[in-house]
Parts: sequence; structure tokens; C-alpha cells
Amino acid sequence: MIIKVNKGAFQIIKKTGILKTTFLGSGVALGVLDIKNKIAGIFHYLFPYKEDDINIDGTLILSGETGLPLFLEELYKVGVELKDSKIVIAGASWYKTSPSFLNLAELNLKVVWSFLKKEKIAEENLIKRVNYPFLVALEIDLKKGAIRLEKLGEKEELWTNFY
Repeated sequence: MIIKVNKGAFQIIKKTGILKTTFLGSGVALGVLDIKNKIAGIFHYLFPYKEDDINIDGTLILSGETGLPLFLEELYKVGVELKDSKIVIAGASWYKTSPSFLNLAELNLKVVWSFLKKEKIAEENLIKRVNYPFLVALEIDLKKGAIRLEKLGEKEELWTNFY
């Protein structure tokens, strides 16, 4: 079962399943894989700050500043041990043809870093795949304990545990 993580939203799964973002663009995906407790989550956001939260037909599209604390709180509620988890930051890509108002990559990265630096994540547990000149998507396969990045039509295995 593949669960799509929409822009401005997060999903958390336990035991089995696959989480996958749409293509990230200048947006960022923060992925968490807690191997010990078999829990995974992804938060995918487009805009950095609270004032950019959008409500479209009753669906709230969260910014990084609004959604990251909610996502981290929900991860803790379901038993994730963040300091022992694999953490992935993906996206924040740039394009020569993008209008400047869509070039939010640097701001989006600053927001995610501001939350993660408080968590004291060990360097060996942090995977960064950012600033590509093309679209990427993040995927976490909880059944296999794998984290993948889709880029240019191919999947790159970022981390695998196979339990």
C-alpha cells in the first residue's frame, strides 16, 4: 500500500506500508524512519512561514513553520525515538527558469534546520538530499526499512535495513 503525502501535509504509518511524496520542487520533505519501533513519517511543505498557510476548500496546507512542530509532536505521541531514527531532508531544488517568488528553497531549508537543531540528531542518522536542478520525490518503505529518492525517473537507495 502506497500512501501519498500531499503538499502541506504529513502522514505517519506503523508496521508496514510505503509513504511517498509528490515531486518536491523548492518544497522540502522531512522523512523519519524509526527502525526499532517500525514507525515512519513524512512531512512535505512548500512554504516556509505561518503567514503562507493556505485553506483551500476546507483543506489546510501547512507551512514548515506551522507543520513541523505538529509533525514532530505526532511522531513523539506514537512512540518515535527521534534521536535513534534515520532522518531525511529532501527537496529544496532550484530551477533556472523559475520565477524568483517560487525560489523558496533556501528559506525552506532554514525552517527545517531550525527545528532539527533542537533535536540533537547524530550526524550518521541524518541524510540530506537537497538543491538539485531537477525534481525529486521521497519514499519510505516501512516493510523493507528503506529510504529512497526518486530522481530523473530512477530510484536511489539512500538507506536500507531489511530488518
